[in-house]
Amino acid sequence: MGSTEPGISDILETQCPSVALDQRPLRLMPGQIIPGTSWRITQWLGEGNMGVVYEARHVEIDRRAAIKIIASSLAEDPAAIADFRSEASASAKIGSPNIADVFDFAVLDDGRLMMAMEFVPGRSLHEILIDEGCLSPSRLIGLFRQVCKGLQAAHDAGLVHRDVKPENIMVGDIGGRRDTVKLVDFGIVSILGERSLRHAGTPYYMPPEGMADGAIDGRYDIYSVGCVMYEMLVGVPPFVDRNLQRVLQMHAYDPVPALITTDASVPDALIEVVRRCLAKDPADRYASMKELEVALCEAQIGGQLRTTWDDLALPAIEPERHAKLLSQMPSRTSRRGVSGWWVPVLLAFGVVAGGMIAWPMLRAEPVLGSSRGAASAQTDDLVDRAHEAAALAYYVYPPVVDPRADTAYRILIELESLDSEEALRAARELRLELASTLVRLGDETWDKAGGEPFALDFYVQAMLFAPLIEPARSRAAISPGELLVLHRKAGTGDFTVPELIAVEPLLALVEPNLADKRDKLEQFKLLRSDQRPASTTAQLDALIENEFGLRLPNVAGSRNGAGAPTVSAPSEIAIDDDEDPSSQRQATVGKRAADKVIAKADAAREGARLEVAEKLYHKALRIEAGRVDALAGLGHVYFQRANHANAATYYEMAVRRSRRDATLRIALGDTYTKLLRYEQALEQYETAKALGSSKAAGRIARIDQRSGG
Repeated sequence: MGSTEPGISDILETQCPSVALDQRPLRLMPGQIIPGTSWRITQWLGEGNMGVVYEARHVEIDRRAAIKIIASSLAEDPAAIADFRSEASASAKIGSPNIADVFDFAVLDDGRLMMAMEFVPGRSLHEILIDEGCLSPSRLIGLFRQVCKGLQAAHDAGLVHRDVKPENIMVGDIGGRRDTVKLVDFGIVSILGERSLRHAGTPYYMPPEGMADGAIDGRYDIYSVGCVMYEMLVGVPPFVDRNLQRVLQMHAYDPVPALITTDASVPDALIEVVRRCLAKDPADRYASMKELEVALCEAQIGGQLRTTWDDLALPAIEPERHAKLLSQMPSRTSRRGVSGWWVPVLLAFGVVAGGMIAWPMLRAEPVLGSSRGAASAQTDDLVDRAHEAAALAYYVYPPVVDPRADTAYRILIELESLDSEEALRAARELRLELASTLVRLGDETWDKAGGEPFALDFYVQAMLFAPLIEPARSRAAISPGELLVLHRKAGTGDFTVPELIAVEPLLALVEPNLADKRDKLEQFKLLRSDQRPASTTAQLDALIENEFGLRLPNVAGSRNGAGAPTVSAPSEIAIDDDEDPSSQRQATVGKRAADKVIAKADAAREGARLEVAEKLYHKALRIEAGRVDALAGLGHVYFQRANHANAATYYEMAVRRSRRDATLRIALGDTYTKLLRYEQALEQYETAKALGSSKAAGRIARIDQRSGG
């Protein structure tokens, strides 16, 4: 998703202001496209009090999703509608790998609300308990550390789940990892610190304060997690009675029953963790989910247990405490073993100490605070310089235009050469931080069409900082000898120009802004095209077309007198006057072909056949890259579909290529208005007015009214 895409909250406000059930509910069957959407139902998954859930696939991008549709009986219930919208908005804003994401929201033709959320292949903890019985302590710790991370992310976003229970903790094989946790159902989420005026939740997992009207915080969820952990170890929740009112009273007043289990491997420390979660007074519970996760880790250490998630990042805590915990936790490195071939690499990189591998395969979270409080000014300066280089994406490779520029890796080596404990500690933290960032960049690129080779470049760079970090080590499959060679080159900056050209597209892929990423990819596709391997150019083509629906022509720059390649800028792709006449004729033929396709696309769009129009506009762009009318046509299609994020992306591309087109400026301004981006909308309207548009003044006045101007 790019930066122009609105959040679910924006969609809820602009697209779904109210719900009115003015016709009979739609009958939805497998194989049917849900009217007004691009989701095709593949199967029914389940039904509850709030509504029905289907498995579906997006007809355009083949994305799998779980589609949740509110029950017809609740479609006009204000409280139910508020809960449904709250779930969509909350799940979308948190952005945790352990929370099922929501990425689409709509009002169906019959008035019911619908959300599309991440499909989680697997079972709930409730189903696992029924099918397999109680969890082993090792499996419980691996699962509930992930639960802690998901809920900590929610709390950091200012939200309390309020309905943590086994049915809302999904466990599946995701991304090749067994027992991956996804939290679902944020339907009764509350704002952290606000008064809880609705008594909602499931009685078996509700804390004593759940029946009060006071402010609540993350410790509410900690109690619920304690109830679930108790149940997964014993087989039943801590308080059970047929009378649910009695259950609530037991939570408030009865002592926690002894946690009795037939599994002798359950450490006493783990039992104490569960009991502390179940304290009546929130002040006696763990202060946060990360504190609970630390306690789970300490219980694991005390019980000498291993889990399948020992490579999970440790929580962000004080540096000294973090270091102590890290030194005691088992790692998957020692479990899988490290080939003897890696020992010279680890020694060369300074990551073996006292015969023990000091770099377990971890995905690390940032450590809170600074462990360099007493560090010298020189240490501070080097760390700052490394961060500055990383901000420019100069992690290992300098740019082609300045091959002697600082890189984070060279600065790190300089930092490690300082003879002080503070410098070495800072260097260790910096290694893990930069390695984790590069792994994230690799992960983001890995599954994209044409992206795998560039992801491997990110992973290999990550391994320079932390040779055993996963999944870089597994995916990159680089030999120790090759990594040593790269280590030496990176340390001296002795890269050849072709090597730097080959990795130049990485500078574009780190851009968080979609438009900036697109522009840089276009630039690198055209720049130095005669010096880049054909395979890299093909990979760039695939990335650009997959991400933005654009296929740029293969332009080989002619050389000027200084020997530097000369190419047209992406927004001004043209044919040189001295180019071969056959190429000019081919371009003319291509333009005529694109004209015909665009005419058909325009007719399809005017006839409300938006799916056909969309495909034809993309076809035109493949024939003739950068066609303004095709880009604008796609903007119109997405605007008509109320997909204003995509509309903005294509209108922006069109405006960049036709800056004096007032009509395009108005269209882009209208799209920004839909996205609530009023300042940008006003800028487009004022430009359109200066270009002579009669439609701009009224729009400017409405923006001024909304903003109080």
